[in-house]
Amino acid sequence: MIVRAVIIGVGNSGSRFIKASHFIDPAIGKIDIVGVADTDESKLTALIGGGVPLENDFRKLLRKVSCDIIIISTTDDAHYEVLKYIKENSISFKK
Repeated sequence: MIVRAVIIGVGNSGSRFIKASHFIDPAIGKIDIVGVADTDESKLTALIGGGVPLENDFRKLLRKVSCDIIIISTTDDAHYEVLKYIKENSISFKK
């Protein structure tokens, strides 16, 4: 099973999720990172090279790519804005 994931926020938590996704046993499944968003340009620049869409604005990313899951790893106070946007714009995802 392949799960397509979008990651919003690549500070400590988001970066750890990306690294951990590479160590999942293929017999269990695979996580494909299909998009990453962060307001910090330097964090996105550090990720260049994987062919994954990178955006400063999570809204653009969610309109651009389809995914199975959305990992919200922003600061706690930014979660509401992201979740509100997903709900109000009927962004489709499985989990």
